[in-house]
Amino acid sequence: QVWKRAQVLQRISEFLIQVTLVADDTSDAYDPENGTVKTYDVRDIAKLAGEVSATAMPICNTFGKLGVPDMCTLNHLHEPAVLKNLQLRHSLFVPYTYTGQICIAVNPYKWLDLYRKDLYEKYLELPRNDLAPHPFALSSSSYIDMQENGIEQSILVSGESGAGKTETVKIMMNHLASISGGGAHGSLVIDQVLKSNPLLEAFGNAKTKRNDNSSRFGKFAQLQFNAEGLLVGARCETYLLEKSRVVGQAVGERNYHIFYQVFSLPHDVKKTLCLDGSVGDYAYVMVGEGSKVDDVDDSEYLQETKDAMDTIGIDYREQQGIFEVVSAILNLGELAFKAESSDTSSVLSLDRLHVIANLLQTDGAALERILTNRTMAARGETFTIPLSADQAADLRDAFAKGVYSQLFDWLVARVNNAICSATRNVKHHIGLLDIFGFESFDHNGFEQLCINYANEKLQQKFNSDIFKTVQTEYVAEGIPLELVSFDDNQPILDLIEGRMGLVDLLNETGVLAKATDAAFVGKIHEAFSTHKSFEKVRANPMQFKVRHYAGDVTYNGDNFLDKNKDTLPPDMLELLAASTSPFVRDVFPSLDTKSHQKPGRRQGFLVGATIANSFRRQLGELMDQIAKTTTQYVRCIKPNANKSATEFDRQMVVDQLRCAGVIAAIRISRAAFPNRLSLVEFAKRFDVICPSKLRQAPPDAMVMGLLEKLGITDTKSSQNAKFAIGKSKVYFSSGLLQYLEEQRTVVLRAQAVRIQAHMHGYAKRKQFKAVINAVRTIQTKVRGWLARRRWLLLCRGFPRLQAAFRGGVQRRRFRVLVAETRERHLLAQAQAKAELALSLQRQQQQQVDNLPSPEVALATTSVSPTQTTANNSPYFHGDIPDSPKSKYPTAESSVSTKMRDEWTKIVDEASA
Repeated sequence: QVWKRAQVLQRISEFLIQVTLVADDTSDAYDPENGTVKTYDVRDIAKLAGEVSATAMPICNTFGKLGVPDMCTLNHLHEPAVLKNLQLRHSLFVPYTYTGQICIAVNPYKWLDLYRKDLYEKYLELPRNDLAPHPFALSSSSYIDMQENGIEQSILVSGESGAGKTETVKIMMNHLASISGGGAHGSLVIDQVLKSNPLLEAFGNAKTKRNDNSSRFGKFAQLQFNAEGLLVGARCETYLLEKSRVVGQAVGERNYHIFYQVFSLPHDVKKTLCLDGSVGDYAYVMVGEGSKVDDVDDSEYLQETKDAMDTIGIDYREQQGIFEVVSAILNLGELAFKAESSDTSSVLSLDRLHVIANLLQTDGAALERILTNRTMAARGETFTIPLSADQAADLRDAFAKGVYSQLFDWLVARVNNAICSATRNVKHHIGLLDIFGFESFDHNGFEQLCINYANEKLQQKFNSDIFKTVQTEYVAEGIPLELVSFDDNQPILDLIEGRMGLVDLLNETGVLAKATDAAFVGKIHEAFSTHKSFEKVRANPMQFKVRHYAGDVTYNGDNFLDKNKDTLPPDMLELLAASTSPFVRDVFPSLDTKSHQKPGRRQGFLVGATIANSFRRQLGELMDQIAKTTTQYVRCIKPNANKSATEFDRQMVVDQLRCAGVIAAIRISRAAFPNRLSLVEFAKRFDVICPSKLRQAPPDAMVMGLLEKLGITDTKSSQNAKFAIGKSKVYFSSGLLQYLEEQRTVVLRAQAVRIQAHMHGYAKRKQFKAVINAVRTIQTKVRGWLARRRWLLLCRGFPRLQAAFRGGVQRRRFRVLVAETRERHLLAQAQAKAELALSLQRQQQQQVDNLPSPEVALATTSVSPTQTTANNSPYFHGDIPDSPKSKYPTAESSVSTKMRDEWTKIVDEASA
């Protein structure tokens, strides 16, 4: 059933409504039902949508351009709203959405620019709601909680095959490895941890119909941190490797990646490995007829696998041994048998047998004997029973599966030895679980039962965390709570793992001498005929149906007993343990040394062990580990079956949402209080924003007073209460604790700013003083240098300056002396001329006095004084032989005006 947008036309009765279907988006534009009028029962719609009220209608929400990042904030919360929001965000290539504390990851089927290293620190530093939904937020939250509170962490990633679980785990692992750091040693550890992923993927992942890189084993990776929060190592635990894939695959699927990568080795290496043909020549890799994967280059992945081996520390000898074992398995698939009689057989292709023996470095004759005969021990005696050709072929396949499984276990142990830190250095860990998604195919066998059993265990943990724990705690604290119903899957787990359940009956049947699969199926039909989670399929006596939390799955009981065996015959183990190859002996230790194996090596081949028992034990240990941690969840959703980046199959998505219990989780997040703190922890954490008068009050009074100060009051209504104070804890509605954290952050940031300001001021003042001292030193040096330079210049310039000065002084003195000399000379001349003129004047007067007659006197007096002065005066320059002007042509300009005036006066007096 797929949700469609509709407009209500009328309500026919209390429960019946009439609607017309409306096209919602381009995916519905050509739906032939658009515009049709239909009648629905409101009770069925409400139940399917997950509404609390039986008559509630799933009303449409108003979505923004990008939808809503946290679906707990939807005004109308129901299944179709969740589906519509995810579809809208998927169309915009926004793959992550929160539902409270759960992160829903819709596989975008393309690499998006959402995993840049600049985002690593942002999700570590900023509040979760300040950034877009992202797995980084979960890994950051786990890391911070581990550091601040010392609590171990787990992140459980679930979803069906092809939903993107493995990639999501790698994204968070990269983030945790990066933010934890650790210097050079930390870089080496990070590199080894990250390189372990492609190595295990090469040997544990394969192409399936749903996923080109499907994990065919469960993995729980524990990142190890020291007390400072630095990554110091990691440990990997694996669960339920799909061994049957080694010898057979469904149509369109592939064997494990490594079987195709070895054909990309250099020709000379392949020759030593006896890989003479191509991929298509070997039966074990061509059963599914899917040797090629689009956009996958096996040669590139081979190099990545070899690089990972180098990083982990697997040397060349061990790498060669690994490839020899892989080649031996491929050649085992080509080993044929011929019937010697109805119950005996022999190896048909002896050359191939010798190739296998050489690769494993074992005795060829012993290998042939072991493959064509079965050894049994009874009452202290050993019996050899010959096998038919078909039985020998089955034993050959079992041998190939056992060898590969043990090789995989050796690789896991080798990886752990390389990356696992010493126990004394490990203080905390963060676990990331990547385990098989729920599976339901046309043909479901033993592997699907184990996988779905694991998913039932995880769903129980999810139920416990999201539902049971919350309800039980609220009742114990005296907090009123609207009980939210959910499907408890404990009856299904009792059916599978309980006393005399499916696992016990399978093990019990398997130890019988003449046990058959039909006998096992008959037993469970009889034992669980009245069980509500079990149903007999009457059309096929070999089938039975189990009602899982995710839906009914029909299983076929064929080969359950054989697949449950986790043993190889002792003679096979002894043959491999006696190999002349040190590598093969290391992978297959002798029976005597199995009790002394290193921690971490799985006891997979001990006689009497079964897959179901081992898996039940491992799951129990895993759940015990997870129960001690703070758990976060990522629900991976597969949007379509075509691996398209644009398609959104709403039927497929809504089925996965129902299987994941997402709707119920959202409802309880809305109905109850998703956040809580102990009263003591609250008082300690929010003391910084609490008024001083409340800090000495009891914790409950402090909580109430602080919330009232912030304007948050208790409505006393279980539906609308923003917070509730219990006996030892305080509970907050969605978003309230985040608001308190933001207020606390504001105060802490303000105080941090003040501290930073003081520290910056101190640092700047210290720096300023250092600069001033340096400047003064520089100034002193420069001034001294300038003074010395100026003194040297002065020393060189003083003699010149003195010479110039003395020359100037002497020249001025000389000019003054010349002027004074000229003036004295002129004055002496003037005085002499005056005396001469006076003497002449006396002579003339005497001559006048001596004139005999008046005519002579008249003639004498007719000469004017002017003419005498001008023409006959001895003071005319031209008549004076020693005239100053002629002798000193340039000195006249230096005679002062006063002297000239005195000169004129003397001449006038002389003339008069």
